[in-house]
Amino acid sequence: MVGLLIIAAGSFINCNFDKESNSLTLSRYRWFGKLGKAIFLYSLNEIVDIKVESSDSSEGGFVYRVTLTLASGETVPLSGCYSSEFEEKQETVKTIKSFIASN
Repeated sequence: MVGLLIIAAGSFINCNFDKESNSLTLSRYRWFGKLGKAIFLYSLNEIVDIKVESSDSSEGGFVYRVTLTLASGETVPLSGCYSSEFEEKQETVKTIKSFIASN
């Protein structure tokens, strides 16, 4: 199982990739605790791509976040906001792809 905790702009995002149950559980929490909690469940088989998405920054340059693309075409961001940590995002993508590809 691989777990990621992402803290951004007043929210926490917990991603649990579980090979045993073939699932990704994505939990989003706001600062307000349980009242601001949302849980999403996806099959690992639904994930067709994992990439670093970029956007223009208001301060110039680019900002980034990790996104999953599902077989349905839906894009699922793994964070609530973009950040300037490109290398960190690339490492996250590499880790997730490695985990999903492993036996």
